[in-house]
Amino acid sequence: MEGSGHGQFAMGNATLRRPENGFAEATVTATYWSVPGRPVRLCGSPPAVTDLRVEAVKTETHRDQNDTMKKLLALFATLLLAGSAFAAEFPDITISEVKELALSKKAVIIDVNGTESYAKGHVPGALDFDVIENNFAKALPADKNTLIIAYCGGPQCKAYQEAAKAAAKLGYKNVRHMSAGISGWNKAGAPTEAAK
Repeated sequence: MEGSGHGQFAMGNATLRRPENGFAEATVTATYWSVPGRPVRLCGSPPAVTDLRVEAVKTETHRDQNDTMKKLLALFATLLLAGSAFAAEFPDITISEVKELALSKKAVIIDVNGTESYAKGHVPGALDFDVIENNFAKALPADKNTLIIAYCGGPQCKAYQEAAKAAAKLGYKNVRHMSAGISGWNKAGAPTEAAK
């Protein structure tokens, strides 16, 4: 096949003409390598037609592929925006920030991993959501500006949402999420506390 790196390999309709007479034109549906204004080689064609030049190219298959790609990109963008909008609802907080807040006791930290996991080890000072869920409002301070931090197993875990949404529904304005969860906390070598 002749052509340069700027050509295309496609199947579609091409209007072709012989350079020497310029008058003989033909529309061919074939697989070809094309660079406008340069020799074209029809795949499987005899050598006699290799001196034809591409005047116009119309490919149908690329349009279908482009439509599919556009649909996939739109879906991906929608999912990305939905994820970031939800993340903005409960902003993330880092392990190091939670460590400081646990030491200073300047936040209410809620473990949403279940009582069994909580008993094995949790962020120091964290409350067991399973235990306080039925009296959640009483377990939280009266000040609605108090920082509330909810966490669960790790980045893919969504259980924290139950506590975070419950706190927001009660009117707490500063609800955060430690997305690293207890798995990230343990990997970071942060101290844990077992149930008493």
